[in-house]
Amino acid sequence: MTHISNCPVSGVQVRPAGPLEPGALFGYLDRAMDLPPLTVRCGNCGADVPVESLADFTACGHCQTALYIGLIEGIVHLTARAAIAPGAVPGLLAGRLADLEISGKPAEIEAELVHVPFWRVPGPGGVPRLVAAASPGASGLDGIMVSGGGELMPFDPVFAERGPVLEPEVALEDVLAGGDGADADFRPALVHVPIHRLTYNLGGREWRAAVEAISGRVEADEWPPSSHRRKNRLLGAIAVGAFFAFMAEVALLPEWWMVLLAYAATAAATHAVSLRAMARLET
Repeated sequence: MTHISNCPVSGVQVRPAGPLEPGALFGYLDRAMDLPPLTVRCGNCGADVPVESLADFTACGHCQTALYIGLIEGIVHLTARAAIAPGAVPGLLAGRLADLEISGKPAEIEAELVHVPFWRVPGPGGVPRLVAAASPGASGLDGIMVSGGGELMPFDPVFAERGPVLEPEVALEDVLAGGDGADADFRPALVHVPIHRLTYNLGGREWRAAVEAISGRVEADEWPPSSHRRKNRLLGAIAVGAFFAFMAEVALLPEWWMVLLAYAATAAATHAVSLRAMARLET
């Protein structure tokens, strides 16, 4: 038996239906309440853009600009082409670890290309900057400047086939409120930046990092411990030991030529011990 009820807003009789297809909800509301189709304003040319489905991304029918659907405005939607292939990620990671003087070879490297949303807003001096609208995988990538061949282009849905396209988690209004002031002539945009999120194993522990796929910049919230401090501590201990050895030789040896020979032997031994210690730290 089908139960028919009245819409509490329009009074139109409605009956239960099956699961709604994407976009069907707007159609039911339009017919029941006799409302015009929902539209948003294009952030590029100002034309009204009808929203005919529940999709978050569309294109302006007047200027063909790719748009992200906001509450009242279609925000210009951009991206940059990924220049760093997945096969280059291990080499970039190894180079970054070497720059940080982190010894050891990373293993079990797993990378995933994702398109992370950034809001393009005015920065200091009117220079545009990108502020992360979702976690980019490393805090050092927040506020990045797209450079190094990262010319912005309209977002194409085909990019979604290469990796997930993340939704903004931070509202544009919140970013503008905490920025350097609004610029009436500046049009904010949503920019999806391709980033390789990766995990790797080093020293018996799993670590996470992110490689910006435009310039190859590598960042992480936490890095493995550097061998630089361990080297300094070890060399300091060796230097202290050599100093006390020199002092003992001066006090115990009666002839000056014996002291010189002892100094030479101690210096050679200190050098050999230092080289072996450094080699062990590098393995």
